[in-house]
Amino acid sequence: MESGKTFRKNHPQFTRPRFEPRSRRPQQSSSTRQAR
Repeated sequence: MESGKTFRKNHPQFTRPRFEPRSRRPQQSSSTRQAR
């Protein structure tokens, strides 16, 4: 749990854009943003 918090604080912008487009296609990212 602590390791995850430190990693997010260290690169909050790197983990977000890298996980979204890589984990889910870029097309689905648009749909998730509107649904959220």
